[in-house]
Amino acid sequence: MANLSSSAIRRNLVPILCVVLILEITLGSALWFIFRPKPVLGFLIKYGNEYLIAWKAVRDPDFNTRTYSKLSDAVAFANSELNLRISPVPMGKHEVENVWMEDRFGTYQVFWKTVDLDLLHRLTFNRRADAVFFANAFRRGDYTPSPFGHSILLKPVAAELTQ
Repeated sequence: MANLSSSAIRRNLVPILCVVLILEITLGSALWFIFRPKPVLGFLIKYGNEYLIAWKAVRDPDFNTRTYSKLSDAVAFANSELNLRISPVPMGKHEVENVWMEDRFGTYQVFWKTVDLDLLHRLTFNRRADAVFFANAFRRGDYTPSPFGHSILLKPVAAELTQ
């Protein structure tokens, strides 16, 4: 008789434990998603023939990075995974004075000069669309130097705008 009752308990216990495990996993995932470190600052950088997304989360002293071979993939990652968007830099010492593009020997070069420095900066691209993307961002005021080089500033989307 004791064997019957203990096997009945085991049969009922397995589904209950499975449900409890699923609930724990679901609750843990939800809490992690809500309370995970959120990026407060990011940069989009041309890094050789690739594109680097670098971001810093709240209370994180180091930057996290991801590299992409396509500009569209890098921008999509920043937008969808990090909730970061291209954002103008507050007017200051890195204000862009002039931006232009040139097609040289099958590559596309973006040139720009900032107000504070008497230096001409240059980035070289293999795809015209990528060069236009960076040139337009610099013209809009999205240029900023970063610890990784010349970059486009990324900031978090305000919570009010996403609801």
